[in-house]
Amino acid sequence: MDKTNVNEQCHAVARALRELLSSSNLDLQKFEAECKKLLEMMTALPLQSDIDKEVLGNELESEMARMSAAIRAAVEEIEKIQEKSRNNTEGIR
Repeated sequence: MDKTNVNEQCHAVARALRELLSSSNLDLQKFEAECKKLLEMMTALPLQSDIDKEVLGNELESEMARMSAAIRAAVEEIEKIQEKSRNNTEGIR
């Protein structure tokens, strides 16, 4: 369950309420069903206390290290391309 799904469900509840209020037929079943689904989704979300700060910190550090390595590799590749370009154009003026 992620925030995107909960956000989409909030929109579904709002649409159901809008339909209910704009309709002369006061059928609450669809609105109640959407609200119940939203409540179930929200209940399934992890509580802030359920998130281990150390694990999250380790994951963040790991991701930062991967990004740093990818950036270094890209810089090295760009430098190789530039060097090759310089070598190919030497003497041409």
